[in-house]
Amino acid sequence: MQKKYWQNYFADEILERGLNYFEEKYILDIDYSDDKITALVDGSKTYTVTINFEDEEITRMDCTCPHAYKGNNCKHMACVLYSIEKE
Repeated sequence: MQKKYWQNYFADEILERGLNYFEEKYILDIDYSDDKITALVDGSKTYTVTINFEDEEITRMDCTCPHAYKGNNCKHMACVLYSIEKE
């Protein structure tokens, strides 16, 4: 998944919720490295989001929320991706 096209991998409803979480500053902490972002995102609980990169490609996204546990891309992931896009 190319970083610049990440929105294509989310349902519109999830993108809208993720943008709202970003705008409402639900990210509690975020740590950047060359190949990984780890963030704590508030919600009904505090969830850990991990996004791995190789060059400009997203190679893996994980979140500890129930929606992601079922194999879906979630609003917490979208929130973190909005944060790096807006930098």
